[in-house]
Amino acid sequence: MGSGYWAVCLEFKIQGHAAAGDLAPVVKRLTEELAGGATPFADAREFEFTTSTAEIRQWLSHSARMLSDTHPPYPGLYMEMNSFDINTDEWSASVVAMSEAPDPTSEWWPLDDLPPLAPDLVLSGSEAMQDAFHQWRSMTDTPQVAREVALAQWLVWAKWLMLLQSAWREGPLAEVRVPVVATAHDFVVALFLVPDAGA
Repeated sequence: MGSGYWAVCLEFKIQGHAAAGDLAPVVKRLTEELAGGATPFADAREFEFTTSTAEIRQWLSHSARMLSDTHPPYPGLYMEMNSFDINTDEWSASVVAMSEAPDPTSEWWPLDDLPPLAPDLVLSGSEAMQDAFHQWRSMTDTPQVAREVALAQWLVWAKWLMLLQSAWREGPLAEVRVPVVATAHDFVVALFLVPDAGA
């Protein structure tokens, strides 16, 4: 993570918004802040994932069913977007079984990530921001660059989780009967999704 990672997290009260399941204000503020930027992140700030909620639901259902067939009963699922600021050629999401029940107050989640693993979901529509992170590697490290990198990192994180949340809210998934912890690689703030007890 860049040097401004925690500063942006605290300034924008991201942890509180995640706990409340309300990331839209975070996306709005991060986008507005980047509008005045001078790096490629400013130009890419309006990107939107084009992966559909139907694709996400199908992938999550398939993954949960596969993990149920190949692993002992698990108390939760952990989902993360890959190291998007490093792996700029392809952005994807993965899901693995958890070995312990998810704790919303934790910053670490024990995983049962032994093979076989569920297939990754390739995310589309983010090419402009992927290119911005690719260019980051050749930028001079200045306070302004560090700030815009952190804003962009949290923006990608939040947009990914909002997409996932939209898919989740379309209705119960029969194969997913346990809580889901969702975040991005190396991020310690997560979104918690809990199945409807009456579903």
